[in-house]
Amino acid sequence: MQLQWLPRSRRRGLEERRQWSLRPKRKLRKAQLRTRSRPRSRRLSRQISRPTTHEDSRLTISIILGSPKIAETIFSSVAPETKQTPGYRSSTRLEARGRILTLRIQAQDLVALRAASNSFLRFIAAGVGAIEVVAPFYRTRRVHRPSGA
Repeated sequence: MQLQWLPRSRRRGLEERRQWSLRPKRKLRKAQLRTRSRPRSRRLSRQISRPTTHEDSRLTISIILGSPKIAETIFSSVAPETKQTPGYRSSTRLEARGRILTLRIQAQDLVALRAASNSFLRFIAAGVGAIEVVAPFYRTRRVHRPSGA
């Protein structure tokens, strides 16, 4: 049996007011058990330290495409996505040199790096897919260009 000290407001009678009283501790009811807070797990209260610089997570991807014209087309279609307002967790630079399209991503953490790389690789894949669908049309079509003035 556990004993608990009662606060002065809970004591009754003249004798109990003059001295501290002890009484057996009551068991908690089901309703009281629900409201009682449980101690937090040590694993949940552990704080994860974040990287202090943006240079902690970097990724460089070089993609070799079929021709320099395709690389320039993909570059011009994906380049507007790289211009973001400050405050994002990642920044991206895109370069096209000949047939090589280079994507450089810097991020504050690995989650942001993975998300940015997945997004930009999808943009590039969508551009290449669109070119593959449209290119046969331009190869078979003969455009009449008047010569001279």
